Amino acid sequence: MLNWWKNRKQSQWPEFYRRYHDRFDQKLPMTTPLRELRLVVLDTETTGFDVQQDRILSIGAIELRGLTLYLENQLSCLVHQPLAVHNRESIPIHGIMPTYQADSCTEEEALENLLDYLGSAVLIAHHAGFDRQMIDAALVRLGAGRLRNHVVDTANLAKRVVPPTHFVAEKQYSLDELAQQYNIELQDRHTALGDAYITAILFLKLVTKLKGKDKFSLGDLLRRHRQYYR
Repeated sequence: MLNWWKNRKQSQWPEFYRRYHDRFDQKLPMTTPLRELRLVVLDTETTGFDVQQDRILSIGAIELRGLTLYLENQLSCLVHQPLAVHNRESIPIHGIMPTYQADSCTEEEALENLLDYLGSAVLIAHHAGFDRQMIDAALVRLGAGRLRNHVVDTANLAKRVVPPTHFVAEKQYSLDELAQQYNIELQDRHTALGDAYITAILFLKLVTKLKGKDKFSLGDLLRRHRQYYR
């Protein structure tokens, strides 16, 4: 009965999600070296922070292979959300107006582009839980399943480099604070592609510190930080 329901649900998936889902037939071993991994650094700009009510307005993504950034292979799209309630406080931050723009696409087109680009790569984002939840909510609205990629949060990596204590405030793990700490220029901040680029540079700096001279695998990348509170 359970398999019947699962198969019925999968049969109703959009074709683009079936394509994406099929790329996970084989699991990526945790021992896979970093240099062999395809990584995609992603950021979304949204109407607000309510995962159920708010909507994605733009998506930016850049490819990494090992410790090499491929700027020529990037994804950037504006998403037209005519039915969304646009938070007036967020518009001055990301600069995306609720009116229709000629180069924007529908939510379904944006998600199809993203999943085709993402494939089975390891997904990297800053405070990644929010981006993943927003994408999952959009996929569910389209009758699809959720993201299946391994996800790495650069905030977590930063906490592994400098563990949180009573003397290290949570705000010190924001993208702005970390960019300042690691001398990363905040160019095109609060655009999806600009923030993806800043996050990619931050990721490279953090992994270099964590990796040292040792081998570094997918399992090492996914490890959580330890708490060091007194």
